[in-house]
Amino acid sequence: MSDAPPEGRDAAGLVAEFGPMPLPVVVAVIGRVGAQLDAEFRSFGTARVGVTPARISVVLRGGQVEEAGLTDDGAGSRGPVGSRVDVPALAAVARQLLGAPPAGLPGAVLGVLAHAEGGGFPSAGEFAAALDGVARQATFPGPAFPPPGGARAASRGLSGGVIALIALAAVVVLGIVAGLGVWGVTSVRHRATSTEDVLSAVPLTPVSATASPSAGSDGALTANAGFIAGSAGAKVTIDEFEDFLCPYCGEFEQQSGAAVVQAIEVGKLRVRFHLLDFLDEGSASKTYSMRAAGAVLAIARSTMPADQKQKAWLAVHTALFQQQPQEDGATDWSNADLARIAGQASTAAGVTLPASVTGAISSGADTAAASDLATSGLSLLTSLGGQGTPTVLHNGAQIDALGNPTWLTTLLQ
Repeated sequence: MSDAPPEGRDAAGLVAEFGPMPLPVVVAVIGRVGAQLDAEFRSFGTARVGVTPARISVVLRGGQVEEAGLTDDGAGSRGPVGSRVDVPALAAVARQLLGAPPAGLPGAVLGVLAHAEGGGFPSAGEFAAALDGVARQATFPGPAFPPPGGARAASRGLSGGVIALIALAAVVVLGIVAGLGVWGVTSVRHRATSTEDVLSAVPLTPVSATASPSAGSDGALTANAGFIAGSAGAKVTIDEFEDFLCPYCGEFEQQSGAAVVQAIEVGKLRVRFHLLDFLDEGSASKTYSMRAAGAVLAIARSTMPADQKQKAWLAVHTALFQQQPQEDGATDWSNADLARIAGQASTAAGVTLPASVTGAISSGADTAAASDLATSGLSLLTSLGGQGTPTVLHNGAQIDALGNPTWLTTLLQ
């Protein structure tokens, strides 16, 4: 890309005139701008603030992106030294270009956006590659932009390319039912080989500090939980949303895991665990998150006595984070490894897993069911305003559990 800004239309003006951009167009725009931001960071050691669609110039040829870039050098608009504040800003841009509210985007898209918006990617390029990953599972070209006939045509109906994109998301990514956003297919991968990285969108709406779930919402949380630990009569009930590959979840477990288990064991805390798998593509096997979730689901679904089941489940949950594979690493655990880890952790907790449970883990018998729970869990999380993993909710309100080490003590007072 040239050092000079491209002579094109600003992205905000294009969206205002022609409507939301198709995902492949957004991927192309974000990729180019993300590469520019990464180059700036390497040169200056600081990152942009105030990245918006209005400051991005886009050159279109034949309905495809020929060039895109920021229209100024960013002087006077840089963040703290070493801080990648531009990654959340790119996430905000991506959502604006996609033009869909959270309810109109599939959970996998929201998961990637939330991860970026929370600073979950070390560079703009890594974030862009995550969105690009699923987009590239499509084998057909994206629809042209602007669409023939302009904005009016875009609002009249779905083109064949758009229908195919939605079908791809439904079948390949999430098994989503009809009615989701037109341009809502994005990647859950953190890395891809493409240089067309992706920007990101308007921040997810945070959970209100005063929000309380309706009876229906509480019922949905209970139904989605992969495991519920603790007494129904406990003073406090919380919901934890996690992904076994999420490094921030690993940090949270290291920080608060032992205290959570202790509070459960003394009857003060009840926890509904929701295990997500949106980081699967960041694992070496591309299936690790769902298989790890399937391993603990095998314990949850077993006929073990309730007290032994809880001890084993919590012990294995802890062990999987203690032995967490590296995101985007070269290896992860096989099903046989997961069965071994589960058996060892349970034994250390004083419980022997039945052969039926270790066999179910080894065969991946509960992986598909865990994936279904993860899909509905991610949709549930985003509907409640969650911003990625880990997320801890109490009475529908989000707790800054990772940033506040004393959160549990305060909650139990």
